[in-house]
Amino acid sequence: MNGLQSFITTTSSSLSSSIAQTNLATNNYSQSLASSVTTLSSTINTNSSSLSASIAITATTLAAVSGSVIAAYTLAVGSGNSICGFKAINSGTSSSFSIQANQFYITDGSGNYATSPFIVTGGTVYITSASIQSLSVGKLTTGNFVNSTFTVGVGAVINSGQTAFNSGSGFWLSNTAGNPQFSVGNSTGSYLAYSGGSLNITGTINASYLGYDCIIGTSAAGDSALLQYESTVIISGSSANWITDVFNPTGSVDGRFRIYNVASLNSGPLFKMELGTQSAPLSTCYIYGACQANSFNNVSSIRFKENVTPILDAMSYVKKLQGVHFTWKDHRRGSDVGLIAEDVNKVLPQVVSRDADDLSKIEGVAYDRIVPILIEAIKELAAQVERLEKRTISR
Repeated sequence: MNGLQSFITTTSSSLSSSIAQTNLATNNYSQSLASSVTTLSSTINTNSSSLSASIAITATTLAAVSGSVIAAYTLAVGSGNSICGFKAINSGTSSSFSIQANQFYITDGSGNYATSPFIVTGGTVYITSASIQSLSVGKLTTGNFVNSTFTVGVGAVINSGQTAFNSGSGFWLSNTAGNPQFSVGNSTGSYLAYSGGSLNITGTINASYLGYDCIIGTSAAGDSALLQYESTVIISGSSANWITDVFNPTGSVDGRFRIYNVASLNSGPLFKMELGTQSAPLSTCYIYGACQANSFNNVSSIRFKENVTPILDAMSYVKKLQGVHFTWKDHRRGSDVGLIAEDVNKVLPQVVSRDADDLSKIEGVAYDRIVPILIEAIKELAAQVERLEKRTISR
């Protein structure tokens, strides 16, 4: 053991410095031990304060017959009340390297820490640049979103809850062979997916702005709606939700454009219009309620017709039709006159329309298409009158 100390004492203060060095080597039947301790310290004591600085170095190695080994090295630098140092230790089965400091950083040769690859201060690690093979993050916060850049390399994957593209629930973001893939949601339910070609949306999309709703997806009735726009209209102090949508009925190959009032759906199909591409003999336009126009023109050119034959025995059709007085079940429409569609269907099924969603339900009669029957029936009556007149004259 070597020691070197010096002291200076004055009336108001004292100064001291010391160097201590200890070297030890021991051997016995069970182990071999070697250790070295070096301490350098200096102290100033005054009436009002005390300042001290020290450097302590400890090194130890131990090898035992039992198989245990220990190698430790400690460097501690003290300045005032702050201590900075590091310790490396190996106990044979584990090792550690620890640093005790309020701030830790690595500088370049000029001592400029701004170019340091990383800095540890206040419990936060600041990294200038890093390449990480595997990273598990509890919470990730980026800087200003305008200036932040997050890059995913070729073959990289970011996912949560999905084991592959659009599988399971959660999200998947990847860049495989330059082909970007993105999916979020539940692959067996509603999801958003992009796989380098088109953006696919399955489910319902709701959007609103200033009280107006736009829905893309499945309608409340279970139909496969494509687009729905809803707004609230106030008329004469009462409000009603009017909806314009384009939808495809379940099990149908025809899409339709509809305008209707939500409140009227439960009480009946009043104030509702449907435009569709229904196959003949179904109608392509439903209007529930009164419809007024200057004229209605039917397509009737020979250019669109074939297998044209005259109507014979038209009076037999007219005799089988029964005009009736009736009152609508919706009492707002009052009393009316007309034909019963089910009765007309037995005589002229060509002029009867059916429910577009349920062909077994008969709905309406195209009265204008009965006109050709009536024309031919009148001509038949006119011919009978002429024959009777000729008989009368000949007598």
